[in-house]
Amino acid sequence: MTPLRLLPLILLFALPGCRDEVFRWHQKITVTVETPSGPVSGHAVQSLEVVKALKGYAGQPPGSATELRGEAVAVEVTPGRWLFLLLEGTDVWLLPSLVRSGLGEYAGYGVRTIEVLRAVGDLPTGTVLPIPPEGMPMLVTFGDVADPTSVRRVDPQDLVATFGCDRYDPALAPWRAEGKSYRVWAELEKRRRAYAMAGERAGLPERIVRIVEEYQHIVDRDSGFEKARRIELANLSTVDQRRDWKYAAWALLKELPFPPRLEERTAASGGPCYRLSSATLETTDEEVTLGRVEAVLGWITKANFFRPAEPQAQFEEDQKGERSFSPLDFIDVTTLRAIWDRG
Repeated sequence: MTPLRLLPLILLFALPGCRDEVFRWHQKITVTVETPSGPVSGHAVQSLEVVKALKGYAGQPPGSATELRGEAVAVEVTPGRWLFLLLEGTDVWLLPSLVRSGLGEYAGYGVRTIEVLRAVGDLPTGTVLPIPPEGMPMLVTFGDVADPTSVRRVDPQDLVATFGCDRYDPALAPWRAEGKSYRVWAELEKRRRAYAMAGERAGLPERIVRIVEEYQHIVDRDSGFEKARRIELANLSTVDQRRDWKYAAWALLKELPFPPRLEERTAASGGPCYRLSSATLETTDEEVTLGRVEAVLGWITKANFFRPAEPQAQFEEDQKGERSFSPLDFIDVTTLRAIWDRG
């Protein structure tokens, strides 16, 4: 395997003692979806450049400048129905984030970020890394590819909610009834179980457990309207009791598994009709792919901001929330400017 074209270039500036390292690479992102007609996939090759300052300027901490060239991944799931894995701007750090997780500790900023980038530089061309659901850029689809306002976010762990399926009981996806995505629901469900078990593990009386659990729910909601009740509950329990309960809950959150995913819940009935079977990132020497998104969304380079015609309740508790979209989510800014300049 040939070394990845990622060797850092040391740029020496006129200012004494100041230097930057420049990292460049190409990444091929491939998304594969299982459908009733068999697997379908799409890919996009993107180029990345990260300029990392090794020393701050004018008393400021060292920072970085980034540039992404390329476009979103487009997958035709069914005839005329497309799934897009967006750029979101964060794709510059997608490969470093995948490498960082293998280093065993959070990279943070400064010198640790440099170490991560250098680890990226050591990857040989052809290295393939899986993209986990929690680290995946946003997925969207369009009810009508000619209508920007028909854009809809897609739950990466529940494609059936978007593309449909009639071979299992919808009750097997309880997060939908609660108006949540699987990820948000699974985290809340795991927390519910941990909270329900924390009192027994901490050895607290049942009356105190009820008090402390209600207290913690108020803290979690971080609502100023419940301040009086929080103070009342704090006076009905001790600091030690709340601390022991919290430590027990934290330990349980680490130990407890997440609730079964849709494919596990529907295995007896043949599994979900549509499933995101894989998303991978491969280091590559291939050229950047452009034009595929515009071929599907002919209006994208002429659009401004657009958003769903109706809000999607299942994503309201997601940290990304309901949001507007723009051409920059689908095509890099340099390419867009060139298209705009051509008129």
